Amino acid sequence: MAKTRRAYSGNAASTTLASGISSADTTITITAATGWPSGNPFYVVIDPGTASEEKVLVTRSSTTLTVSGSRGADDTSAASHSAGATIYPVFTAVDANEANLLASTLTTQGDLLTHGASDFARVAIGTAGQVLKVNSGATAPEWGQVATAGIADSAVTSAKIADGTIVAGDIADGAITSAKILDGTIATGDLADGAVTSAKIADGTIVAGDIADGAVTSAKILDGTIVDGDINASAAIALSKLATGALPTGLTAGTTYYLRNVDGVTANLSATPAGAIINTSGTQSGTQSISELVDVPTLQNYILVSDTSRFVMLFGTTDYASAVLDPMLVRWSNQESVVDWVPSSLNQAGSARLSHGSEIVTAIQTRQEIVVFTDSSLYSLQYVGAPVVWSSQLLGDNISIAGQNAAAIASGVVFWMGVDKFYRYDGRVQTLRCDLRRHVFSNINFNQNQQIFAGTNEGFNEVWWFYCSADATAVDSYVVYNYAEDIWYYGSLARTAWIDSGLRDYPVAATYSYNLVNHEEGIDDNQTGTPAAITAYIESAEFDIDDGEHFGFVWRMVPDLTFQGSTAGTPQVTMTMYGMNGSGSGFNTEAAKAVARTSTITIEQFTNIVYTRIRGRQMIMKISSDGLGTTWQLGAPRIDIRPDGRR
Repeated sequence: MAKTRRAYSGNAASTTLASGISSADTTITITAATGWPSGNPFYVVIDPGTASEEKVLVTRSSTTLTVSGSRGADDTSAASHSAGATIYPVFTAVDANEANLLASTLTTQGDLLTHGASDFARVAIGTAGQVLKVNSGATAPEWGQVATAGIADSAVTSAKIADGTIVAGDIADGAITSAKILDGTIATGDLADGAVTSAKIADGTIVAGDIADGAVTSAKILDGTIVDGDINASAAIALSKLATGALPTGLTAGTTYYLRNVDGVTANLSATPAGAIINTSGTQSGTQSISELVDVPTLQNYILVSDTSRFVMLFGTTDYASAVLDPMLVRWSNQESVVDWVPSSLNQAGSARLSHGSEIVTAIQTRQEIVVFTDSSLYSLQYVGAPVVWSSQLLGDNISIAGQNAAAIASGVVFWMGVDKFYRYDGRVQTLRCDLRRHVFSNINFNQNQQIFAGTNEGFNEVWWFYCSADATAVDSYVVYNYAEDIWYYGSLARTAWIDSGLRDYPVAATYSYNLVNHEEGIDDNQTGTPAAITAYIESAEFDIDDGEHFGFVWRMVPDLTFQGSTAGTPQVTMTMYGMNGSGSGFNTEAAKAVARTSTITIEQFTNIVYTRIRGRQMIMKISSDGLGTTWQLGAPRIDIRPDGRR
């Protein structure tokens, strides 16, 4: 329909209905109209933010509003409203859409804006020499040439004709007599292009010097007469000019295909990124041309696909129309596309440049956001729709991350290893308390930080980090955080990759033996296919006897453990007590006396009590096993201690 001017006011005050209205009323009385527009129609909203919210196009006379058109505008429904209901002028989607329509109608320099039968219309710029005129139906303007019928008889005088513009076709046969031409006065400038016909030129008289550069067009050349010698070696010939021959069976010109298994100058093709390989082994031959996709980034430091919204996200990549990698730039494709990367009003492709840090290290998808790590800060990317699409928010600064794969998500919380501490993000960035911090970061090879990787073992509430120890160039160590019990443990294990058991019965890891192994399955090490015993132990910290002043004498222990799940006939562990004179003194060395440096007792299934002799002010308890088919769980063992003097 035709567009009408609407009124707006920047200081219109909210007011209320002076009396209630039904869903059919077309007159509305308000209590005040301070700052409200008048004259042209404008939109108001009644009961905003409620189930009865309604928008209406009205005109105003004092405090009386008259409905223009029907009730329930801008995708709202007509409703009844009580006296005292809130009402105020509002800017609607109709206003915005008409403004957008006006802005988007003109697309090219020189376009003209007109009004069609019901909407804005675009008149594209014409070509040189055309004039603006009314179309044959007298309904709209258009560009074109002035027809002969549009020129009145005798309207074109000699003064109106530019010198040299009359061509042979403009002159009637016999119109110019010899008497009209002064002998020897016709020069090149007197002849318009094309005025000299073939019949006027003596055969064989035109030489190369007579022809101006560019004077010979394609239409002037007889088909099939140009040979290889006629083409200059440096001539730029478009691919479209080359004979191509037939495409191999299964391929169609103009179709987008995806390169797969690229090896040098050869590759396979498929119709989708992960689709079936197309058989192109037909006998067809010829030179084929390939058109590159427009501005698809070819460089990036990290890539992922957003979860439900399905955007391809690149972190540290090239900007539009650039081949230079920007390490702080985030770009995303159009939704559900791997090839549409140029932003437009018709897609959601876009980019954002982060400001804190010098490079983006990695990113990880969480429940409602993508968490992005730079080398000094943490950002959140959240999908908000057009026009911004993905908004960024700084979550934390002055943090670090050890490597691109050093972060993992467990129970909705992001855990990661920094260069000197561990962190977590559960809505806010926190440093993790870590009993093993000095052990880990004093024995790690950060020259191999790109080999560091994190994984989860959700069945046991664990996050694992694998890394190279100080003197190693291959992964040989791990540290584990149990987030349910807030405890840490560590060990030695060579793994190159890890995936949790979300889709499988057990966590799966890759080894340096080029195989995949299940973890948490069975009770022995079966990495090579031959079961081997796992050496396992639990060792306490140093604990005092009494207040640490007196020696204590341990003479018996009551074990508390179970061997449930063991496959060995007689599973057993070794319980070791270490006695010390004091912190830092080392273990007792009174081996020649009745109290040995350590007392080691073998604990078998159903062992009720063991007797030992160990003396010290401080002690350490260790329980270990190294037998095949042995698994055990420790309870609360007890030791019987009695005072044994101060020396």
